[in-house]
Amino acid sequence: MTTGERSADLGFEIMQEYVDSATSVGGREFNEDACISYAIDPASSPWHLCAVLAVADGLGGHQAGDVASQIAISMLEEVFVNDNIGTLKGITFESNPADVLEALFYSINEKILSYDSETTGGERSMGTTFTAALVFENGRALVGHVGDSRAYVLHGDAAQQVTEDHSPVGSLIAAGVITEREAVQRDDRNVVDQALGTDPHVDVDILEVELAPGDIVLLTSDGLTNVIFSDEMSALVKQYPSIQSATAGIIEAAILRDTDDNATVAMLAVSGPEAAGLAVHEVMTEEAEWSAGVAGDMDTVITGGPTGAQAVGDGVSVKGAERRTRARERGDRSHNTRIILAVVVAFLVIAAGLSTFLIFFVRADHRPEVEVPSVRGLAEEQAKAKLEDAGFKFSAEYKTDNSAEAGKVLDQSPKAKEKAKKGSRVAVLVATRGMVDVPKVCGMKQDEAIALLGQNHLNYKINQQPNTEQSLQGEVLSQNPAEGSAVDAGSDVELVVAVYQEEHQPQDQQTETQRVKKTRQVTCATCGGSGVISQDYDVQEPIMGGCPTCGGKGAIAGPNGPVTCPTCGGSGDRTETVTKTRQVTCTTCGGTGSVIEDYWVYE
Repeated sequence: MTTGERSADLGFEIMQEYVDSATSVGGREFNEDACISYAIDPASSPWHLCAVLAVADGLGGHQAGDVASQIAISMLEEVFVNDNIGTLKGITFESNPADVLEALFYSINEKILSYDSETTGGERSMGTTFTAALVFENGRALVGHVGDSRAYVLHGDAAQQVTEDHSPVGSLIAAGVITEREAVQRDDRNVVDQALGTDPHVDVDILEVELAPGDIVLLTSDGLTNVIFSDEMSALVKQYPSIQSATAGIIEAAILRDTDDNATVAMLAVSGPEAAGLAVHEVMTEEAEWSAGVAGDMDTVITGGPTGAQAVGDGVSVKGAERRTRARERGDRSHNTRIILAVVVAFLVIAAGLSTFLIFFVRADHRPEVEVPSVRGLAEEQAKAKLEDAGFKFSAEYKTDNSAEAGKVLDQSPKAKEKAKKGSRVAVLVATRGMVDVPKVCGMKQDEAIALLGQNHLNYKINQQPNTEQSLQGEVLSQNPAEGSAVDAGSDVELVVAVYQEEHQPQDQQTETQRVKKTRQVTCATCGGSGVISQDYDVQEPIMGGCPTCGGKGAIAGPNGPVTCPTCGGSGDRTETVTKTRQVTCTTCGGTGSVIEDYWVYE
């Protein structure tokens, strides 16, 4: 089977255009995130892989977190894209893929610890979250996970979070103590309780997901999920026509919502006929009888079987399985222990206000807040320069507005004079011209054609063609593009206009001709040949009996009797500014009604 062919049993199709990933610096000064997305020919993969996706969110700052995240991504690529398993202990090409994925996580952890020790003397200054998804040709996926990056499966209108955040707030969300929206308001939202490269002992979650045609697998860093929530994820992604536009769109949405972190996403769409819903299981890699080419019986994969089902919308059900720790020499951090620890830690932080109790990596943001400058009305490049000079990052969205000057900023977020963190992103809305239909101007006189094109937001170019029929003088003979063509507003329409030239009798000796530029008088387009134009002007007109001081009486009470009103001078009236219109000499033609125009003839 080549990449893009469908499984005969399940009808799945994974092609390169169905996978994509992207990362943005977002609200940070440096990008510490990394990502990967590959469509793979399952026939060339020892595990019959169709696709590999991953996101990594580095911890520790520039030249630390970015190094850790790149180590994770490059090692995943080496194993599952390049099929090089030499760095994995006890792994062969016959090994269970879940075991291979788990071994990869441990190998990444050791690699980052070793690199950190060599470069910093063992201070453990770097680490990374890591969430990876392997999609197989039988319609199943394996998800490996450490940290607070997330994996979702979008099925219909539902977005099911497959992973659980390894963080105090993540455990509280999973336990139903707080909601996602409440979590982002907490001071400890940037705390993770484990990451690769921060401790020799790491507890890796390996999950198996059954995918249906039409599903979308979505991996994200917390720079995106801190501002875009699970209940809006599916609608946001599925408004786009392709995976490529969706990855760009969801990152831009996070930026417009002023994310204060790097924003990263990796996405895959499963193509094919509609099928059943998805189910998520945590697998015990040592006991799994997992085959990449056979659908198999789920009971052989899940020790103890499902413990229940929860409806999440549109017929999708998620089957739970007993969460188990792995009996290896890497410590025992069970799910329940993490929840209890998270609750205790949260209360300690609230009660004591001391971060020293936490043995975690904290991604704090101490950037100063400064005033955002106004860039409305500026050209895009001018706005970019002004914002960057003020210490902000620049991003642009575009809006079709044929009435506005193309390339000018219509709006900005945050607004001018609002406070925002230095180094955060300011998004601007830039006017662009939309598509317009070219009107028919053939057969019209040149001036009429030019006026009609202007009404349709189009420009023109004139090419004159000599013609011996005097009746065709100044008439549009042809146009390009043709009538009805859809073009960008502001485009040029080339007009071929007839120029009368007397027909000369043939001469015995051929006469050489040349193109000569001449001038002529044509009707002024500004005044239409009248020589005058309308002009507004203001005059002061009296309003009878309207004086506000004397009430129209012309006098007010004085110490010795009535005196003349000082406001109206005794008239009892008031004045009002009134705009009127008058005819003045046309400034274009100077009142002559015509202007000089160049034209070409052949002589």
